[in-house]
Amino acid sequence: QDTEIQMPFTMPVAKVFPDSGYVAMFSDLKDPERIGLHFTSRRNGSYNHGHPDQNSFVIMAYGEEIARDSDYYTYYHDAFDLGFNKKTYAHNAITYDDGTGQPANNINAKGNITGFINQADFKLASGNAEDAYGNAFSKMGRDIIYIYPDMFICIDDIATSGSEYTLE
Repeated sequence: QDTEIQMPFTMPVAKVFPDSGYVAMFSDLKDPERIGLHFTSRRNGSYNHGHPDQNSFVIMAYGEEIARDSDYYTYYHDAFDLGFNKKTYAHNAITYDDGTGQPANNINAKGNITGFINQADFKLASGNAEDAYGNAFSKMGRDIIYIYPDMFICIDDIATSGSEYTLE
């Protein structure tokens, strides 16, 4: 099947991929110094190659990662992969009680994209990661607003499920 090549100036600067649980938002696709954010909240949990990173984000600006994901390891399930990369605190997501987060290698540690808006002067990505934390939270929502061209606002809507936890 022939696929037509599309230059980036005809493509949207923000897009949601609901099946894979990703949102991408950028200031400009042509500019190598662009500002951008990736937001993750996947329905397939943290199983296998998935990470415990529901409702996480990465921010890039001016050719650098500003809020980065640790997504580096030498090989699958090596000591660094299991000891750091497969931890929620390595992915800009909510942790509690001194670093406790979402379980690794758990297909039920799910998130989902609950909202997406792509307007000329702002973009919005919303996710729900309540299931990713087991029974610890009765509410685990995150909204990230991108005010064009260079401001991000992160709003977390969190409620514990009756137990006392210390959020970080």
